[in-house]
Amino acid sequence: MIDIIIVDDDLEFAENLGDLLNTFDEFHCEKIYGNCEAAIRELEEYLPDVILLDIKFPYGLSGLDAIQLMRQCLPDAKIIMLTLHDEDDNVFEALRKGASGYLLKRPGKDELYRAVMEVYQGGAPMSMGIAKKVVSYFQHENIMDNLTPREHQVLNLLCAGKSDKVIANELFISVNTVKFTNKKIYKKLHVHSRAEAISRALKHR
Repeated sequence: MIDIIIVDDDLEFAENLGDLLNTFDEFHCEKIYGNCEAAIRELEEYLPDVILLDIKFPYGLSGLDAIQLMRQCLPDAKIIMLTLHDEDDNVFEALRKGASGYLLKRPGKDELYRAVMEVYQGGAPMSMGIAKKVVSYFQHENIMDNLTPREHQVLNLLCAGKSDKVIANELFISVNTVKFTNKKIYKKLHVHSRAEAISRALKHR
C-alpha cells in the first residue's frame, strides 16, 4: 500500500483527488492539508510515501519553499508537484529543489495512477520539454568532474526522469548495475536519494 498525502489550498479539488486515489487498491490517501505548515508539522506522524504538493498558496509557505523542509523531515518521501501549467518555470525550480516530478491538475484516472506509481518506483514524471530543460541545465555543470563516464550517463538519465529499468534498457546494462551506479553517484555527491542527486547536480555550477 502506498500512503499519500495531498497539500493544496483548493480543498474541494484535493478531496476529489483523494477520492480518486482511494479507488485504487495500491493507494491510500491518508490526509489532506490546506497549507504547507500544517503538513510539515504532521509529516513524521503520518510518514507518507508520496506527497502531492501544490506549487502556489495564497498565504504562508509556497510549495517551492516547503520542498526542502519536507525533505529534511522525510528524505525518502517522493514529492509530486501539482500545477495548472505545463512547462512552468516553477516546475523546473521545484525539480531543482528536490521534487521528484510533477502532475497537471485535473489529471485523468490513468494519468494519476501512472504518475504516482512511476515516482514511487523511482521515476520522475515530467513532460519531455521539462526533461530537456533539466538535462540541458545539467550538461553545463562542473559537478560531473568527479564522475566516471558511466556515472555521467546514468545521472544524465536520472535528470531526464528515467526509472532504473528504463536506464538499464537504454544503456544495455542490468537494473542491479544501475542501482549500484546510483549508490556510487550518491556517495560522490554526498546525497542519499535520487531526488537529492538531481537537485545537487542542478545547483552546482
